Amino acid sequence: QFENMASQHLFQNGTNSGQVLDAQIENLHLTASGGFSLAQSTLDYRLTAMFERGEKGQFTVSDQLAGIRWPMRCQGNFSEEPVDLCFGQQGAIQDLVASIAKQELKRRSNKKLDDLIEEKVPEQLQDLTRDLLNGLFK
Repeated sequence: QFENMASQHLFQNGTNSGQVLDAQIENLHLTASGGFSLAQSTLDYRLTAMFERGEKGQFTVSDQLAGIRWPMRCQGNFSEEPVDLCFGQQGAIQDLVASIAKQELKRRSNKKLDDLIEEKVPEQLQDLTRDLLNGLFK
């Protein structure tokens, strides 16, 4: 059961294309563009999903994934299961996950480097050491 659900749907030039959808289901934001054909019983939308940071809502995500826009495409026949209609855009999800992993590794290495500087370098030289290493590791 959802406590908050809202959307707007704009139709331009019929239903086949040019539609814009903005929706929010608690802490999940969706934006989509595309259209559907009643005659052919098909739909084709490019969709972006983004989870909001925070504790509210039924969708719980880690801080690393909150605020990231997930590109998807929803395409197929009305008779198909909704879960079968939507999938990540080819290559986009893999690139996104790789980028998230790279950022997390970079964050961890920066933290370890900072800890080492504080532990091993005299206090009066710590800022200088950070500045010198900044271009190499950050």
